Formats: sequence, C-alpha cells, structure tokens
Amino acid sequence: MTSLRQYAAVHTGRSTDTGKPRAFWWGCGLALLAVMIWAGNFVAARGLGDEVSPVALSFWRWTIATAVLVPFVARAPVAQWRLCRAHVGYLCLTGFLGVAAFNTLVYIAGRTTSATNLALLAVAAPVFIVLLARVLDRTPITGPQLAGTVIALGGVGALITGGTLIGLRWHSGDLWMLLGTLTFACYSLLVRRKPPELGNSVFLASIFGVGTLFLLPLYLGDLLLLGGRMPLDGRVLWSLLYVGVLSSAVAFAAWNRSIEIIGASRAGFLYYLTPVATALAAWLVLGERAGWVQGAAMLLIVCGVFVSNHAPTTGRTTSRGPETGPGK
Repeated sequence: MTSLRQYAAVHTGRSTDTGKPRAFWWGCGLALLAVMIWAGNFVAARGLGDEVSPVALSFWRWTIATAVLVPFVARAPVAQWRLCRAHVGYLCLTGFLGVAAFNTLVYIAGRTTSATNLALLAVAAPVFIVLLARVLDRTPITGPQLAGTVIALGGVGALITGGTLIGLRWHSGDLWMLLGTLTFACYSLLVRRKPPELGNSVFLASIFGVGTLFLLPLYLGDLLLLGGRMPLDGRVLWSLLYVGVLSSAVAFAAWNRSIEIIGASRAGFLYYLTPVATALAAWLVLGERAGWVQGAAMLLIVCGVFVSNHAPTTGRTTSRGPETGPGK
C-alpha cells in the first residue's frame, strides 16, 4: 500500500538536513509513525469487515478526512482553486482511483483475508507501477527492475495460492486486494502528473472531496437498497476517527515531512516494514498468526520491491522511494 502516499508531496530523494543526527532520527521517527498508523488501517479493515459495510467505512473515512483538511485550505489563494477548475478532469480521475476505488477495494478485501495479506499485497504496488509505466508510458524497464518484479510477483503468487497449486482455492479477499493494488498503481502514475503549481494541501483536499462525492451515491444505495451495516457503537466510532484522522491526515503529514528531512530513499527502507508492523498489530489486536507462506511471501515481496524500486532507472519514472497515498 500515496498522499497522504503519494499524495506526491516530495519525491526528490534528497534530505534537507541529514547532517544533523537529531534531525535524521526525527525524520526516521516520523516515517515509523506513519508506517505504524498505516498498519493499523489494515487491521481496522480486517477487524471491521464483518460489522461495517466496506462502502460505508470508505465513505465516512474520507468524509472525516476532508473535514479535517478544510480548515487548512480554506484560505488558499484563489489562483489555486482556479487551477483545480482548469484540471477538474484530472482531479476527478485521480480522486476516483486513489480515494474512492482503492480504499473501498481494501475494505472489501478485509472481509475475507487477513490484515497481513492486505499489507503484503499493498506493499507490492511499486512493482505494478513499473509494469504499468512500461505499458502506458513506454518507460524502459531495467534489468534490476525486471528481476525485482519477477521476485515480488513470485511472492504475490505464493500469497494468493497459499503456497501450493494442489487443491488450489482462490481467496476472494486476496484477489480484491490485488485489484486494489493495480488501481493504486494507476493512481500513482496520475499523481506524478500533478500540476507543479498546485499546492499539496489543496491537491489532497480536492481529491479527498472528489472521492467522497463519488462514494456518496454508492453509500446511499448501499444504505437504502442493501441495508449497509453501520453500528454506531464506541468501537466503530473510534475506528472511524482512527482511519479518518490518523490514517488519512496525520500519517500522510508525518510521511511527507519525513521525506523532506531524510529523503525518499531512506524513508523507503522504513516503508517496507509495513507488512511486519501489520502482522504484529494484527497479532496483538485480532489474534492473527502469520504462517510460513506469509513469511516467505513477505521476504519475496519486500526483496523484490527493494531491488526494483532502488534500481537505476531511465525515462520519467524514477523510483527513489515508495509512493505515498490514501491507501495506507
């Protein structure tokens, strides 16, 4: 698992103050904070899967996140909003893929697969970005990128097949999450085309708001026609605040700030701890236990993404660190 992740704040790969040990450790701490919060989002997706409709969870998450951002962009220069109007088509497509579609798919997947599997498939997104960049942008794939892609896809295959082709049973949740990861990869390529004059806060508020609007008719249909579940007990309300405020605002702010301090490449090393943090959180909160297949898949995916993401690149797509986005 833009943005918040990707939300494409700063992909320079440079540190603004790596010469000071205190600043370096502060940047590492912020990156770890973001990783731990995002791990909690996958745990929430799994923990609430049987109680809250995926559409309702996604709608209220982004409604809360949009409300949190509004005070910070309310006084943005008029020129920023004119830019939004000029690029309304781009913002609508980006908001639909990265906010509405991706996160809803994550919550659908959380109903039938483990939190650890969600995180493992999400962290494979950079590999799919490389593949899509080749197909859509004709960006050449280097040897190390190809090797990393093959390794990571081997981990994905092991995860969704359970490590065996004998008596193969597809887990629908893993397939939903795989579709979500592909959606997020498309979103990531779009974020790289963000107009440079458009400020990050206004950009985020715009795609959050657009994504929420896309979810509104789905939420109403889910509520009126399908009886979308939404128990208003303390556990659910606290979970909504967690995914709406922490996962969708605090984590992305911490992540983007960490990139400014220590650079995208260094932050990227810590990003790959997301499946580990998720497995630990899922064990503590949900009692989930990771098996050998998940351990092997984790090793293959993380190694493959690392090799691919930190390889020398050509063309437009430089992978100096993981994209950051709403998926987290």
